[in-house]
Amino acid sequence: MSAETTTSAPVLIDGAEVCRLASIGPTLFHAMRKSGLFGPRVIRIGAAVRFDASEVRAWLLAGCPAKNRWAFLRDTAGAGRQQFA
Repeated sequence: MSAETTTSAPVLIDGAEVCRLASIGPTLFHAMRKSGLFGPRVIRIGAAVRFDASEVRAWLLAGCPAKNRWAFLRDTAGAGRQQFA
């Protein structure tokens, strides 16, 4: 592995990292997901639940809109994931 690979930010993050980035606790994070207030898409890899780090950061910068509002903003802002790169 190159030094660039080992020092770059992860592409996929888990719920604990989302909590850290958003400065919230896991109870609030799970309540937001359950109620539809958490916008970023869930990525499932087997039993693991992950989130696109760039999408989470973009969602935070957008003011944490609810899931349906975030989906509208995300889908009308550009072609899929490209706006998060």
